[in-house]
Amino acid sequence: MFTVKTKVLGLLAGTVLLFSCNKDLPVATPIVTTPSSLPTIMTLLDGANFSFLKAAVTRAGLNTALANANNIYTVFAPDNAAFIASGIPSIDVINALPAAQLNAIISYHMVGGQSYYAAGINDKFPNMYLQSTLLLQAPSAALPPGYRMPITPSRRANTIWANNIPIKQADVAAGNGVVHVVAGLVMPPDSVIAQIISRDPSYSYLLAAIARADSGYAAPNRLIDALSNAAGNFTLMAPTDLAFQQTLTFMITQALIGQGMDAATAQATATALASTPAVFSNPALYGALTATTVRGLIAYHVIGRVSASPTNSALVGRIFSVNISSTASPVNTLLVPAPNVGPVPVIIQNTAGTVTVKGMANPAAATVTIGNKHAINGVIHRINGVLFPQ
Repeated sequence: MFTVKTKVLGLLAGTVLLFSCNKDLPVATPIVTTPSSLPTIMTLLDGANFSFLKAAVTRAGLNTALANANNIYTVFAPDNAAFIASGIPSIDVINALPAAQLNAIISYHMVGGQSYYAAGINDKFPNMYLQSTLLLQAPSAALPPGYRMPITPSRRANTIWANNIPIKQADVAAGNGVVHVVAGLVMPPDSVIAQIISRDPSYSYLLAAIARADSGYAAPNRLIDALSNAAGNFTLMAPTDLAFQQTLTFMITQALIGQGMDAATAQATATALASTPAVFSNPALYGALTATTVRGLIAYHVIGRVSASPTNSALVGRIFSVNISSTASPVNTLLVPAPNVGPVPVIIQNTAGTVTVKGMANPAAATVTIGNKHAINGVIHRINGVLFPQ
């Protein structure tokens, strides 16, 4: 048995997991106004550019709600081109889809009870966090009663976004709300983060690390419980298997050399040890990869909202790449090293569409290779490196 002695691993101490719950969001109070002379949202859909959406709304059974002048909605409305760009080429295809499926999709494009014009959409990091009218029912993920899938509009410079879908035309006023024309369908997710990573073979090391981190913990205090919490609001920076392999091979090699092993033997031994996800459950490595150490390491890859307030811009939850500034910006993770100590941040940046994330101890930033995988409880960005706090 040997012990990897490294300052980085040693400093990954305690972790405080912070949960949020969508059901705490205040429901917007409908605006009471005198009858408007403007057409209803449903009437606006009579335009030629919205024939696909009108067909979808009608088949979904939402036409009555959008035609009611006493209702108030903010609708992120895909035009015909948006449907086509999203893989739905005709009204015939729309009419062939199950009504319940269309109801879920269109409901996710609607926010009830308030008109959110462009000027009222947050233009600072992070984005807003609003309840759509989609009431989720997912037997595979525990959901609180009345959970409505959040949608996250944001405004950056001259562009407005619904999640990571750009808005082509904003502020189309209606008698019962406002319409923002989006460039593509804003599709609702159907799985939580834990389910998504468990199905992806490129995350076998990440899953093994989470299992090691949860050693000695019982539900609901495990990391896997946080990532399975359907009412959570997280961003997971998810290292690939290759990223873990390379990092662990280097660290173990350096530790073995430090204990007197020659470089070639150390490299071969480290490569063998790090060649499978079982590296995290290898008793010979328990002295270095303790449950507490790995727990801190994984928590450092999770950005989480600590409150469900939709207006508190100091709080961060799900982050789409379009919400990330071109200026390097710190965001807090779930890693809290000790009581009365603040969370340790990572540094994120979007440079001309390339998103990077850097740990405080990393000499260079990792790059997001696949971004914006949307989950019921957050967003996953695949990264090509492992992050270290200090």
